[in-house]
Amino acid sequence: MEEKSITDESSEVGLNKNDGNNFDDGVLNKIGNKMPGIGMKCIYKLLQLYYTAQSPNCPAKVKAAIYAALAYLLLPIDLIPDVLIAIGWTEDVAFIWLSLMEANKYITEDINIQARGKIKDWFGMQALEKLGDGKRA
Repeated sequence: MEEKSITDESSEVGLNKNDGNNFDDGVLNKIGNKMPGIGMKCIYKLLQLYYTAQSPNCPAKVKAAIYAALAYLLLPIDLIPDVLIAIGWTEDVAFIWLSLMEANKYITEDINIQARGKIKDWFGMQALEKLGDGKRA
């Protein structure tokens, strides 16, 4: 059986052709320019959840919700596979969003400082600036 590369498959469905079905390059560039900031905000929220679950002030029920959501996000088993475009990540996002709603009242400034500090450690000061909240670790 002959294997096809991703490039071959994308050519077959017209992804490499400028046939009017592609996004405008300007739109894609704008999305690409926003992604680092969007990505940092997502990572920041996940770190907030993690550090909230580590807090002694966080109730066991909220900790369980946080750990369940983080595990669901990180484990390879999903109700809806992530490879399904547009719907594959919806349940992951929903679990994280619900756990953020539960954890929100337990997220303190100390937790925010820890999360921003970890962003700075992992990605540097420029990544911290992409959070756009004007705070520094």
